[in-house]
Amino acid sequence: MHMSNLPLFNTPYILAVDDEQMNRFVLEDIIENRYELVVVASGQACLDEVEQRVPDLILLDINMPGISGYEVCKILKSKPETNNVPVIFLTAMMKVEDEKKGCKLLQLTTLLNLLQSQYCWLESKLILN
Repeated sequence: MHMSNLPLFNTPYILAVDDEQMNRFVLEDIIENRYELVVVASGQACLDEVEQRVPDLILLDINMPGISGYEVCKILKSKPETNNVPVIFLTAMMKVEDEKKGCKLLQLTTLLNLLQSQYCWLESKLILN
């Protein structure tokens, strides 16, 4: 869902990816008044959006139908134009195995439980500032 077709001047651009509509609403509620936010519902939509405009930060759900968040991250990190974009993995799971897998994909990846929404905003702020 595009909040605006025009980029905001000097406002960091966050791309949020989650297949669950309620999670997308939560992310919009937390972030949209602080940063420029585009929310999409699938891994493929994320890759398509990044082709149009490279974000300053990606909030990426891990478990999605089709292309998983891990696979999206691997694709993004394999491309020179997107390999330096910070990624925060979002999950409802939060198992040690998930954190290990996320950390293997890149050095600056954070795994957050979406239920800890205040941490999502704080982590985004720390990365973007």
